[in-house]
Amino acid sequence: MSEAGSEATPEGGYSLVELLVYMSFAVVVLTLIGGMLISTLAAERTISGRTGASTAGQIITQSIHAGVRNAVALETTQAPNGHLLRLANVGNAAVATPYCQAWFYDATPPGRVYYRRADVSAVPITVPTAAQLSSDGWLLLGSGIAPGTSVAAPWKVSGTPADTVRLELSVATDVGDAPAPFTATSTSRQDVTGLSTCFA
Repeated sequence: MSEAGSEATPEGGYSLVELLVYMSFAVVVLTLIGGMLISTLAAERTISGRTGASTAGQIITQSIHAGVRNAVALETTQAPNGHLLRLANVGNAAVATPYCQAWFYDATPPGRVYYRRADVSAVPITVPTAAQLSSDGWLLLGSGIAPGTSVAAPWKVSGTPADTVRLELSVATDVGDAPAPFTATSTSRQDVTGLSTCFA
């Protein structure tokens, strides 16, 4: 005859071995998820950097292209710290209102491109100093700019009289990837004279 309660009853819960197996499995799963998250964040950073560089390059390219198409005179000036591109523009409204445009490539690292517009009756736009770039109406279009591999400046004017601008530049990314290259050629649709009060 057996005594009451002498039979062994299983207790609820996990054994130490089961707990270790489950924890190991959880560590593996969390490691995989963490790796995918880190990879996704790195890809997002790369895409964001490339998008920023691409946007800056497109702004510069389209700005110069639009200016050159309506230019009646083009001129470049080499400076110790960069390169100046100046245009006399007739505008694209029904009644043409002439104005002056200029782009300045500041070769001082990291390399920047600035833009300025002025009335033809104003003082001609000249090569700016560092102080003028921050206070004299110059607009920063992009940073991390460098001329293309085969040129000394981001743009080159050609034609007789000058009516074409060849643009070749690269824009650095924020994440250290290869720079985004840009190449374009723009030609004026106007009767180019080569003379303007913008250059006086």
